[in-house]
Amino acid sequence: MGATTKCLSPVNTKPSRAVFYLVGVDREACARYKHELDKFLPPEYSKVIYTGSNNDSKLLKEFHLDLKKERQIRKSFCKFDQQPKTLIVTEKPLTGYDASVLYAMYLDKPMRDHTLLQTALLDLNEDLQDYVIVHELLHFSVPNHGKLWKSLMIAHLGNYQELEQRLGAQYR
Repeated sequence: MGATTKCLSPVNTKPSRAVFYLVGVDREACARYKHELDKFLPPEYSKVIYTGSNNDSKLLKEFHLDLKKERQIRKSFCKFDQQPKTLIVTEKPLTGYDASVLYAMYLDKPMRDHTLLQTALLDLNEDLQDYVIVHELLHFSVPNHGKLWKSLMIAHLGNYQELEQRLGAQYR
């Protein structure tokens, strides 16, 4: 919550160097989030990416993109020194591993039956995939990386620190 307040505060409108995902519950929510963010930040700091339809309302059509423009936005998002700094998405295969500078992913979406996919996870070795999955699943019960979390990581993966270092080295 602190990062949200800092980044969106009307007093501090200069965003950090980090990038963010905002995952909306539906396309209308994404469009509304974009309008709200634009009240506090320059419009180029955030972009909306979702699949459009011919029957969409005027609000939704405002953010329709062709595939070339969507690819360009995704590519820029993964580069530390380029805009946008926030992607507002729903039902798109986006992940923090696609953007190594990702600071946070804000979810306004029930996680049951979600359609988000960790696409870059598929490119990892199986032992690194296990590390990422176990790491994230443990956060359902243990919110931080304290002693309990570390104990459970060791119980499930053994020397998880070595996997953590390998994963980190792969995305620097």
